[in-house]
Amino acid sequence: MARRARAGAGAQWQPRPPVPATENIAGIAAALRAGGNRRADSAILPGLNHLFQTAKTGGTAEYATIDETIAPAALTRVAGFINKQR
Repeated sequence: MARRARAGAGAQWQPRPPVPATENIAGIAAALRAGGNRRADSAILPGLNHLFQTAKTGGTAEYATIDETIAPAALTRVAGFINKQR
């Protein structure tokens, strides 16, 4: 998401910086476990944004330049998780 700068009339939309995965993954995994989700799996997929697309910055300003729907590495990871559930 983007946020609006508050600098008077004609202020420009400013992209937010990417969410740092390393600072958040432990808390996300803990919240899933605390909620009773024993099958949850978490991983940091380097070079991907939170939409699982290959990205240079991970920022929202980059979205329009990405043609990929989902990165092969993400598909492989999700397929592996699904197959473990059988």
